[in-house]
Amino acid sequence: MAMSTRERVDTLENALKELAYAGRRTEMAVDRLSQELREFKGEMSDFKDEMVDFKDEMAAFKDENRRKRHPTDRSRRKEFDLIACTADVVFWNETKVGPKMRYLAEFVEGNESIFEFFPELAGKRLVKIASALSMTGEEITYLTKNRCYAMTLGEETMDFVNFEQVGGLD
Repeated sequence: MAMSTRERVDTLENALKELAYAGRRTEMAVDRLSQELREFKGEMSDFKDEMVDFKDEMAAFKDENRRKRHPTDRSRRKEFDLIACTADVVFWNETKVGPKMRYLAEFVEGNESIFEFFPELAGKRLVKIASALSMTGEEITYLTKNRCYAMTLGEETMDFVNFEQVGGLD
């Protein structure tokens, strides 16, 4: 049974109306999405600005807390990664991603500098620890010969790799 012209026109009109509604709904969804993206972009811009401020604050904090001014010569400064003390022992840890022998030599030979910058620690036993993600055998041997502990990244944590060779902390 064939459709009459009127039925065919009605069917086409309904199809066009549905198409127009679908187009309008799509247009509205795109408008909402565009607005949300503009808002998101603004939020991300604000977040980026906050992160830049945070980075600057952390850099200032790091510099403030790791760089020590000489107590009598205020023009001299030195960076110390970590210093921890007990009643009679000072633990001095310097950390590098990949230490060079030149750096290790400066660390090994720098006993006086810690007591220059921290005179209140004078008289305490000094325990030096050089830390890095990894070290060569040559670097570990050098540290061991100079009675400095070496720490490298183990399977999950930082591990002493020459503790027995240097000797315990007795």
